[in-house]
Amino acid sequence: MKKKKIGKNMERMQLLGGMRFYRQLGGVYRQSARCYQQLESVYRQSAGVYQQLESAYRQSARYYQQLESIYQQSARYYQQSARYYQQSARYYQQLASVYLQSAHVYQQSAHIYQQSQHMITYFVCPLYPRP
Repeated sequence: MKKKKIGKNMERMQLLGGMRFYRQLGGVYRQSARCYQQLESVYRQSAGVYQQLESAYRQSARYYQQLESIYQQSARYYQQSARYYQQSARYYQQLASVYLQSAHVYQQSAHIYQQSQHMITYFVCPLYPRP
C-alpha cells in the first residue's frame, strides 16, 4: 500500500512539475511574443525613419538641381554681359576713331581755310584797292 501511495505521490509530483514546466514555457512564449512585437514595432519605426531619410534625400537632390540651374543661368547671364561689354568697347573704339578722323578733317579744313585766306590776301586784295 505504501508503495502505491509513494508511486501516486511521485506521479502527482511529476505531473505538477510538468504543469509548472509548461506554465514556465508559456511565460517564456509570451515574453518572446512580446519581444517579437517590440522588434516589429522597432522595424516599423526604422522603416518610417528610412522613408523620411529617403524623402529628405530627394528634397535635397531637387534643391541641388535648382541650385545648379540657377548657377547655369547666372553663368549664361555673365557670358551675355561680357559679350555686351565687349561690343560696347568696340563701339566706343569706333566712336573714338571717328572722332579722331573728324578732328583730322577739321584741322585739314582749317588749314585749307587759312591757305585760302592767304591767297585772297595776296592775290585778290591788290586787285581791288580799298576806298
